[in-house]
Amino acid sequence: MIIFLLLVTSCEIAYAFSTSLFVYGGLFAGKVSEVKATEIEEKENDGFTCLDVGMTITIDRPIKGPETYIIPTGTMSKTGKDVSVNSWIMGKYEGTTSVTCEKQEGETTIIEEVDLNTITLFGNS
Repeated sequence: MIIFLLLVTSCEIAYAFSTSLFVYGGLFAGKVSEVKATEIEEKENDGFTCLDVGMTITIDRPIKGPETYIIPTGTMSKTGKDVSVNSWIMGKYEGTTSVTCEKQEGETTIIEEVDLNTITLFGNS
């Protein structure tokens, strides 16, 4: 992981995480490819309205491929930068958050849930 930090992320991220590595849960790293999770975008394209509980993102991970996450409202970057497409991001995720999406068809309301990995700590370039 240290090699990855040095090769593809800025020194700011390495510094931000040097004091935060003693955490439990899954770690992630990659490049932000979308500032909306793919599953959320697909639901919205199908006419659903999804509740806003934070920022959803899709990250291209170097080895494993794309993965979707949610950054809950109030969770801030350790580097103080806004998350944007093509920025590098790494951090910790823990559990999942269900995002509720609704669609009205006639008198019927269709409700579907999208589960996304919940980011609890992150830094980005």
